[in-house]
Amino acid sequence: MFRTLLLACSLFVWLFGAPGVSAYSVEDYDRCSAVENREKRLQCYEEAAGRKPKTDVPALEPAGQPPGRAAIPAAQAPSASAPPTDAPAGLAACRDHDYSADRLRCYDEAARYSWWRCLTDCVWGTGLFRAKKTDGIEACKTLCDDKERLYAYDRLAGLNPKPPNTSSYLSKAWLLDERSREEAGRWAIRAHRENYFLVYTYNGALDRQPYESVNPGTRLQDPETKFQISLKMKLLEDIPIPILDKKADLWAAYTQLSQWQFWNWSNSAPFRETNYEPEALFNIRMGDELVRLGGEPLKLQFVQIGLNHQSNGQSEPLSRSWNRLVANFGFERVPFDVVLKTWYRLPESADDDDNPDIDAYLGYGELWAGYRGRTCGIDYHAALMFRNNLRLDDGNRSALQLAFDFTCVGPLNCYIQYFTGYGETLIDYNHYTNRIGAGVMIRDW
Repeated sequence: MFRTLLLACSLFVWLFGAPGVSAYSVEDYDRCSAVENREKRLQCYEEAAGRKPKTDVPALEPAGQPPGRAAIPAAQAPSASAPPTDAPAGLAACRDHDYSADRLRCYDEAARYSWWRCLTDCVWGTGLFRAKKTDGIEACKTLCDDKERLYAYDRLAGLNPKPPNTSSYLSKAWLLDERSREEAGRWAIRAHRENYFLVYTYNGALDRQPYESVNPGTRLQDPETKFQISLKMKLLEDIPIPILDKKADLWAAYTQLSQWQFWNWSNSAPFRETNYEPEALFNIRMGDELVRLGGEPLKLQFVQIGLNHQSNGQSEPLSRSWNRLVANFGFERVPFDVVLKTWYRLPESADDDDNPDIDAYLGYGELWAGYRGRTCGIDYHAALMFRNNLRLDDGNRSALQLAFDFTCVGPLNCYIQYFTGYGETLIDYNHYTNRIGAGVMIRDW
């Protein structure tokens, strides 16, 4: 039945189709449908239909070639019976794994790579001399970073991989350069702010009154668990800004911050406070060099304009919320990055305003600064947040957050956070907090 319809369509196109456009034959269909690689199969159909010259269509990959991988040149293509001459037998057997994590695991097993040995050699310098005197697999084993080691393995195995992405942190976070946009894809959901889970925190200045007054009989404890989930997604891209000769993207983001009395088992471990924060951000990709400091440029990477809503989803008397117009500015001098966040609170009627004096405590902006480094394949990140209401009288209020994280297990970083000041959450906007905690964070760079 399907072949009959295909022949009928072919006849219709032959009779009424545009000049120069041919139709599929049954033989063309059989030949193209046998191609396992999806992209190559589509190219075969295009060629058979005459919509793409044959000279523009690369040769089909042989059976067994992993889909989505760069084709190996004919001179380097391995035979079915033996690995290529320039690739060790163990590595040649691993390159058929299309999934990079599986391929790296196979490479490491074939090379007998030891993460601990690599780390100790790097820390103590014992592997440096060995690396200079060796090449091939032994040289690959001295690369403790997974992406760098996989790239070296792939080259040694005869593949043609792309070098690891060396774009800056802000470029990767907001897809400011072509390489980052290519790797992320258009509709990818990405980390927005930090995503972390502080298993144990201690707050020496916990404000018990608001929660306990609404929940009689509940006694809050100083130890808590604190976690944050923050994601963003690009809705529109490459919006032209003629005045600036730049392009912009429209993002939608959502952040949820929770403080959980997880250790308070005698009171059923209640959630003390959860803040919900959706926002829309119009991100202008700037990339302008402002000044050179020590040979490295300081760049204005982006300017953002947006609308932000934050609330805790509670009813009176615990309800807290506000709406803001925001303007953010991202600066970067690798490996340092600074984001200045400013806002203007949209007025509310006195009857609807749950926190009329919130500006007196949280002010009109905050500064985020970070330093990102790597040693011996271990990434680490030190961060600082500072906020002040810019009042010079007795009503001056501030907040400071210090954080440090480093490679721990797989995509998780070990994470330590210290917060002191006002406005850690909305319920505490006018109450002083002094909290320290430890846990894990999902690495976002």
